[in-house]
Amino acid sequence: MIVKELLIAENFESACKSINLDLIEPFTLVVVSWERKLCLFEFVWDGDQRHFRQMDLKPVIWSSSTLYDERMKQMREHWFEHWLEEGDTSDEAVLDFHKNAGNGDSKTDIFMKREKVGTVSITQVIKIENKVDMHYLPF
Repeated sequence: MIVKELLIAENFESACKSINLDLIEPFTLVVVSWERKLCLFEFVWDGDQRHFRQMDLKPVIWSSSTLYDERMKQMREHWFEHWLEEGDTSDEAVLDFHKNAGNGDSKTDIFMKREKVGTVSITQVIKIENKVDMHYLPF
């Protein structure tokens, strides 16, 4: 519902700041814009306040606040930082990180599987100049 409204908005940033979020569950929306130049935006609704910011163009990891406590988020950030230090950020390495990073605990691994929730797919978007490829991997 929120994404559809934002997609048709004339001004994305204004829409994020004014869209009605009454009765909407908390969410994090990450938006990549290639309109004039590459821009990355984060729009977070925490259930009480909205947070909107343009982000630096550097690798970042997000973890669901409803699925992971702070300790789990820190573990996942550590895995991500370690992966970045290894230096291979090829398309294949990014996909491998999403499939295999973690400590072997399926409840907290990047590819998460719990009794009632879990990773159901990975979507990877690759843009090189004017060519965009999107790969969807259902599980």
